[in-house]
Order: sequence, then structure tokens, then C-alpha cells
Amino acid sequence: MTKYYGSLFHSDLHRLKMLTRSEMIVYSTLIAHGGKKRTLKLSQGKIAKLAGVSLGSTKRALSKFEKMQWIESRTYFQIKSYVVTL
Repeated sequence: MTKYYGSLFHSDLHRLKMLTRSEMIVYSTLIAHGGKKRTLKLSQGKIAKLAGVSLGSTKRALSKFEKMQWIESRTYFQIKSYVVTL
């Protein structure tokens, strides 16, 4: 059985050009761990741990992505659900 690690689309490549290093890592983590539906149900702390960046950098990146409408977030009990949009 092969694992799915996400795939980049043309819109993703355009977005990556506009990001800082830590933002690129967080964005890539969302895609790699989001599966085919690009949905991730993890806390910000766990996303930071997976990405290997600080919690503050992760929070800044996620809020920037939401402002730019690259991701949508929904509250799932106490954990947010993040969906990467195209």
C-alpha cells in the first residue's frame, strides 16, 4: 500500500513564491498531511511540531493563509479543521 503525501497544483507553486521559509514549510505540511481532500484536523501545536517550526510562526502563517483565503478553518470541538482551497 502506498501512502499519499499530497500533490502540488499550479496555484500552489504560485503561492509558494510569495511566502517566507517558515510559511512555506507550514503550507507544505498542510498539503502533505491533509490527504486527497486537503483537510487537516490538528491543533496549531501539532502542526508546528509536524512542520518543525515554532508555534508563533505557525500561528502567523495560518492567519496569513486565512486572510488571503488560501485555507478555510472550522472549529471541530476544541481542534480546528483546516482545508486548503485552490
